[in-house]
Amino acid sequence: MIIAAKLVSIGLGMAVLAFTVSTIVLAVQKSNLVDELNEAYEVIESLEDALNNSTPTTAIPTTAPTIIPTIPDLPTTTLEPIPPEETINYRLPETLHPITYDLYLHPDIDTGNFTGQVVIHIGCTKNTNQIILHALHLNITSVYLSDTTSGTISVKNFYLDLVREFLIIDLTEELPANRNFKLGILFEGSMVNKIIGLYRSSYLKADNTRK
Repeated sequence: MIIAAKLVSIGLGMAVLAFTVSTIVLAVQKSNLVDELNEAYEVIESLEDALNNSTPTTAIPTTAPTIIPTIPDLPTTTLEPIPPEETINYRLPETLHPITYDLYLHPDIDTGNFTGQVVIHIGCTKNTNQIILHALHLNITSVYLSDTTSGTISVKNFYLDLVREFLIIDLTEELPANRNFKLGILFEGSMVNKIIGLYRSSYLKADNTRK
């Protein structure tokens, strides 16, 4: 029992000693913090005094030198006049005028092709060795010309002008004015895949049969 009591007293003494030491350490740390805060306040006050007593400096503006760019001499361009576009005349000449037409057509519904012939009675108002009339989507197979008094007049050649849609007939001789002539043209063409000129069409009846 005596030994136990001594051990307890020794333990209590050591605890009191440890508490005393920790208290002293905390006091020292607190004292150090107070000293450091005081030093910081002194530094801040010295900085404020220095700022208040300092003379502000005025910035002297500097002017940058003006740089004028050098523009090189450009070559002069001479504008050439634009040539006028070629004027295309789609009108027929006034050397001839139609009097009557006799038209013959032979369509083939099964093949969709057709052949035909037109006889045009024309009057000549000015001397000319050329006949021009409109034609489109036709294959001209033959052309002939006759006079009511002198008979047949030779045809030099004939061709199609696709731009103006003309059939141009060149003659071997000049037609005199104030005379009438008979022009015959044989042709062929197709009635399918188009809806102009002579073309083939169909419709559906009520019984779903096509005519």
